[in-house]
Amino acid sequence: MNTEQRQEIREEEPKEKITTYTDEYKEGVLRFYDKLRNEFRDVDLGQSGQGPNKANQEIGKKSENSDFWVATNDENEVVGTAGLDDCGNGIGYFRSLYVDKSLRGKGVAKELLSATVSFAKEKKYKVIFAATMPKNTGVHKFNIKNGFRKIDVPPANSEKFRPGTVFFEMDLGEKKE
Repeated sequence: MNTEQRQEIREEEPKEKITTYTDEYKEGVLRFYDKLRNEFRDVDLGQSGQGPNKANQEIGKKSENSDFWVATNDENEVVGTAGLDDCGNGIGYFRSLYVDKSLRGKGVAKELLSATVSFAKEKKYKVIFAATMPKNTGVHKFNIKNGFRKIDVPPANSEKFRPGTVFFEMDLGEKKE
């Protein structure tokens, strides 16, 4: 394969767009989560082991200090999601990071995290934390590679998480007033 052919292939790859959730994406997010539920049917996911099931309840959860993002492809199909919840005291919970299987390892999760971190810094969060299950080693690696450190106890809302949950924290160097 020559350079021109490689360039052609690269140009055909989808270019995902990260945007703040609006209701126009609700059906797309629900379809995306249905696809994920099928993919992860027998895998233990999320803070309560419900993964996308739990995330369905939190689609578009937004407030002045919380937000939700979607990644869409060229056809405007939802191919990724991420959310940030305000836990108070300058602490945010990074949640619902899901990316279509065909796009994992291609930067979409990193773009969703970047949007989340930018928002958190804008809102003067001190830290954000993430939670996952022990078997989700790919998520563990992603978190460490992207600036999180493993912690034993979440900085907020510990009662929400079941035993065995693995926690990660990112210091944003900000002070929320």
